[in-house]
Amino acid sequence: MHLNLNYRMQNIFSTQKGRGYDLRHQLQANALAEVIKHSVFVEARASTGQTLIDPHQQQFSDNLSNTGNRADFYTFGVSPYWRPHWGGYAEGEFRLGYNYFTASEGEASTTHTYTQSAILQSGSRFRTLTWQFGFRNEHDERRGAANVDFRNAVGRISYRLRRKFSTFVQGGWVDNDFQSTTDNNNNGFFYTVGATWSPSRMLTIEGGYGNNLFATVILEPTRRTRLQGTYRHNDVGSLTGDVFQGSFSHRGRHTTWQGRYLEEITTTQRVLLQQQVIPVVDAAGNPIVDPATRQPLLVPIDLPALVDEVFLRKRFELNVTRNFARHSVTLRLYRSRRIYQVSKDESKVLGLSGTWRWQGGRRTTLYVRGSWQRSDTGDATINADDDGSIYWTASLRLNRRITEDLNAYVEYRHQRQNGDSDFDYRENRAIAAINMRF
Repeated sequence: MHLNLNYRMQNIFSTQKGRGYDLRHQLQANALAEVIKHSVFVEARASTGQTLIDPHQQQFSDNLSNTGNRADFYTFGVSPYWRPHWGGYAEGEFRLGYNYFTASEGEASTTHTYTQSAILQSGSRFRTLTWQFGFRNEHDERRGAANVDFRNAVGRISYRLRRKFSTFVQGGWVDNDFQSTTDNNNNGFFYTVGATWSPSRMLTIEGGYGNNLFATVILEPTRRTRLQGTYRHNDVGSLTGDVFQGSFSHRGRHTTWQGRYLEEITTTQRVLLQQQVIPVVDAAGNPIVDPATRQPLLVPIDLPALVDEVFLRKRFELNVTRNFARHSVTLRLYRSRRIYQVSKDESKVLGLSGTWRWQGGRRTTLYVRGSWQRSDTGDATINADDDGSIYWTASLRLNRRITEDLNAYVEYRHQRQNGDSDFDYRENRAIAAINMRF
């Protein structure tokens, strides 16, 4: 059995009028148990953290400055699954799942999610003719709000004509049920007929024509660089019309790049269920920490509002890390657009952040960090001249490692929000702290 558990408790005493004492919990836990060797497994996960009730009101990236626009959320999930192997003829995975979500504030309802899924595919004995079948049913049962259902099944048969060229035919059906006043969702049967061509290790092209057509290009000019882009035009599915997805990664000797773009139909509950509370990592796999608290960022300000609507999310993100002999630079750029499927309200977020880390000695480190984010909200006809709400922060921290388990630092931080006068503020913060690890 494997168990990973990280828990933190924040006890915040404040002289701010009407506030006094805050107790905040952060938890990230996951476990995997092998019930029957190589066959039956059970996964479990739980998380507790904080999020903004309305990301377009006063924004803070930690729990110290609490203006009431803050909610605790709690999630739990368990998923038993069976992975059978039938002598090289077929392999599969059959899974049941249950997830629970609740929040202390906001309009996002307490939700119980029940999932059933099955994947069955050809085994190693099939080389020229291969096949695959998949089914998934997700039911969100919400307390005091309309339920949400996502159901789909898909089958695919491929035939390899040559070593580098194969053809395929696939089809399935979609049966979703959620409240919407848009034309994004369309239930029914879909089919695609196409081919896959891999002329070399560096290039793969796959495409198909039907009522759901697509084209995918995968380019790997080196073993350290990979680009993938997909265009779809769907007549059937939760997201119809033109759909784009892509990813990019490159690992150089001193520089790491990672980028992705996605379009999907989702909910606030699903986003927070997947939220990695502890830790957040950069493109190189290093934890991204809040310079003020030396802890991972616990209150991301680019998450959706706590509402019950299903929404279309379009998100682009790019992370770059550059390492030098004694210092490193990390940059992050992101852009999100959310279109809610009942109210048709639209939310746009554009953000940029960067960190410079200088290793002054074996025990001394200097951090300089800045971030900027612009948020626009309203209906689909947002005024292009509206500056929206702009939040930015800058900080300088000097860290000193006294012993292996004892660390001290001093920091100055300035943060500000401009836009709607009801939520404007300015804060200057000085911090001196000692951390001891046991």
